Amino acid sequence: MTLRVLRIVVMVVCVTAIAGMVAGSVANNDGLAITSGLVAGVAVVVLMAATFGAREAGARPVDEEGAAALEAQMQALVDRGTDETALRTLVGEAVRLGRGR
Repeated sequence: MTLRVLRIVVMVVCVTAIAGMVAGSVANNDGLAITSGLVAGVAVVVLMAATFGAREAGARPVDEEGAAALEAQMQALVDRGTDETALRTLVGEAVRLGRGR
């Protein structure tokens, strides 16, 4: 299950839980109201944990050798007359495109 699907499921659960809390309060059924609130709370905690886990899983160590090699290649292009600002902007756009952002 992707994080996007989980977010949608949590939203549906929370909306349903709010309706359950309201219905439980109107019907003077405290058990329903409390249970609905707890279900919503658990759903939000699960979403928070999944989001944290997804961020941790996406973090990778930096390849220092690769970064140094890329910097050397960029410097060689700048030495040949390439505009450094434009080159760094292009590399930044390529990184964002590669990350899918």
